[in-house]
Amino acid sequence: MEKVLIIEDEVDIAQLVAFNLERNGYLVNQVHDGREGLKKNPERSTQSRHS
Repeated sequence: MEKVLIIEDEVDIAQLVAFNLERNGYLVNQVHDGREGLKKNPERSTQSRHS
């Protein structure tokens, strides 16, 4: 199972994205702050995607 970390400050958006990813078989973790996201997964910080 693929893991996804959602870093999104808008809780409603994060929950919607998480819901759809989970329905498609992903294991999802959410944080609502960029710094918190880097703490959760520091080795992936250079591979992050954002808009």
